[in-house]
Amino acid sequence: MRYYVLERRALEGMVQALQPRPKGKRRRPEDALQEAGREKVRLEREMGRLQALVRAAQRTMGLPPPPSREKAKGDKRRRRRPQVRAVKAMALLRVPDPAPTPEAPEASP
Repeated sequence: MRYYVLERRALEGMVQALQPRPKGKRRRPEDALQEAGREKVRLEREMGRLQALVRAAQRTMGLPPPPSREKAKGDKRRRRRPQVRAVKAMALLRVPDPAPTPEAPEASP
């Protein structure tokens, strides 16, 4: 009885091998998963870029930043206060430079 089962499976394999195969690269589930991961990373980068553009536009218009979301009470870390680079650069440019002191001429022997 086992012989006929094996014979049938062998014939089915030969028939399947003779059938025309689709052209092009075949899609595998692993490939689709990797592509979804790449798309997720790309969308996260785009979201960050768009959020930065929105923040820059809000600063340009002089709108106050939106209220920050409160973290859980268990978080004891001190949050870093964000500093705007342009504001820091303007503050440095506004500070008057101390006048350079003339150095004493060196005496030559």
